[in-house]
Amino acid sequence: MRLYIDEDGGTYRWRLLRRTASGADVIARAARDYPDKDGCRAAVATLAEAEPVGDAVALSVRCTPDGHWWWMLTAADGTPVAQSPAVFRDPRSCRDKFVECVAEIRRAGLGRPVLAR
Repeated sequence: MRLYIDEDGGTYRWRLLRRTASGADVIARAARDYPDKDGCRAAVATLAEAEPVGDAVALSVRCTPDGHWWWMLTAADGTPVAQSPAVFRDPRSCRDKFVECVAEIRRAGLGRPVLAR
């Protein structure tokens, strides 16, 4: 898994990609813009700390009009943090992939806190 941070007009967005045999899949991405790269890294750290049971109020599973499911993680204050692509066939597989995503971020060490400079 790799973290990519993209700049566009002075704001930043992040995405997490996992390599596949045919290329790469986005497994999570920013749900909003950030003022700097450290804000992006802090958002990934927040995602890495998410617990599927304890923080369940911060996780929502949603359905698109065409029947695809995606998850959204919000901070305690309601600010959007992260979301998945809308690629899941049902709410259970969507929630399961959220749990896998968090575990993979932790294994990759991408959830380490951002240190102030």
